[in-house]
Amino acid sequence: MRIAYIWYDNVERWGVERRIAAEQPDWHLESLHEESVASFHDVIQLLKSDYDIILVHLSMRFALALRMAAFAHRENLPCKVVLFSRTMAREDAITGFFDGHIHPDRDIGSLSRRISELAVAERHVIHDLAEINRRIVEIFNSSDALKTNYRIEFKERHKHEFTLDDYQRAIDASVKPYGDDGLASPDLDIFLSYAADDHNVALELTKMLQREGLSVFMAEHSIDSGADWKEDIRQSLRRSREVLLLLTPKSKNSSWVMLEAGGAWALGKRLTPCLTYVNIQDFPEPIRSSQARGVYTAGEKKLLVAEVAQRMHT
Repeated sequence: MRIAYIWYDNVERWGVERRIAAEQPDWHLESLHEESVASFHDVIQLLKSDYDIILVHLSMRFALALRMAAFAHRENLPCKVVLFSRTMAREDAITGFFDGHIHPDRDIGSLSRRISELAVAERHVIHDLAEINRRIVEIFNSSDALKTNYRIEFKERHKHEFTLDDYQRAIDASVKPYGDDGLASPDLDIFLSYAADDHNVALELTKMLQREGLSVFMAEHSIDSGADWKEDIRQSLRRSREVLLLLTPKSKNSSWVMLEAGGAWALGKRLTPCLTYVNIQDFPEPIRSSQARGVYTAGEKKLLVAEVAQRMHT
């Protein structure tokens, strides 16, 4: 059996590795510090590897454990995501969402047996996105660790009830440190470029993309008050995996939309023009040479979102 164990406490790590080696020497256990799984890109790579079980703790940076389990459900992946955590949350919510729960103290004496049982147990895969989101919110609101981490990170000391938007905000904040070349690893799925007058269409697309589990930078909703908004835009563009360019009669003469399009081209980002009542030939290079998609109708928007989600999750 191949097991990935995401850890943050060295003493606990030593205990787990020692017990597995003594009781199940044929198992392959790989211990990964939580900082090595610090973005959704890392999560995807881990889930798509050949591990049978991944042990995670609920207070992983920016709720990535929840996103890992959600992605495993949506994609019906064979790898099981098992909670290995002391974090208190509603047990029925945890066991209904993760592929099992092992307590590091209570279950350490029977660790290999518990893992063996979970490895052969029948999986309960949740296909309905609304149900996945409901369970995420349920766990978020019953976990002191997740709520405390959120309050500290976003300086919202008195917040008590958390929503799906709060969870998404936490996920959007999953930023890996800059590398030696000064560039951040792509940890943001989509940068949405739009003119301020097209706010309503941009917000609709953002919510549709987020319902597919994607992180989206939409300047009006992603930049905190008082922040250096120009720098936030620049860094978010660098961090993104793809850029969606909302082109309408209102954005046709927007210097910022054109600037962001040029930045995406310079950074080698995939650029998708999203057209509403304009012709792609009316725009300069590199926009004109990019494969465009119409977003005139609700059906076209759904097709675009499905196409983007498919690329992000592959």
